[in-house]
Amino acid sequence: MKNDAIKIFEQYISKFDLNNEKIRWKYLHSYRVASLMEWLARKLKLSKNDVIVAYILGLFHDIGRFPQLDKFDSYNDLNIDHGDLGYKILKEEGLLDKILDKKALEDVVLGVKYHNKYEVEDDLTEREKLFTNIVRDADKTDILYLYTI
Repeated sequence: MKNDAIKIFEQYISKFDLNNEKIRWKYLHSYRVASLMEWLARKLKLSKNDVIVAYILGLFHDIGRFPQLDKFDSYNDLNIDHGDLGYKILKEEGLLDKILDKKALEDVVLGVKYHNKYEVEDDLTEREKLFTNIVRDADKTDILYLYTI
């Protein structure tokens, strides 16, 4: 499942110019966040399957950034909210539909949607909130790390 997700991610990203510094940075950031997600999920003693789901969520959390950068060359979510766009991409293109069961898919798409929001919706299940909060933490951890090097 993890290797399948990586192949899907790489295929999707191949549509974008990795020579563009902003796009390259988000590409590398996606893999770092995926690794942090995997580590955090293990530390939380999640099941082996949930550790993989966490990795996949980390890998795809910024999937909406790539078309945003391609169109606007900007990280400004006032142009288009990259969390909402990522949610839309995953739902409409069905990138992960064949490799994730319904529950895991919902964890990923909702995590993508809410990872950049100021607040997480109250109507999410505890499991959905868990994955969303982990990806928010992993995302911010990587961003803060990059500001310190």
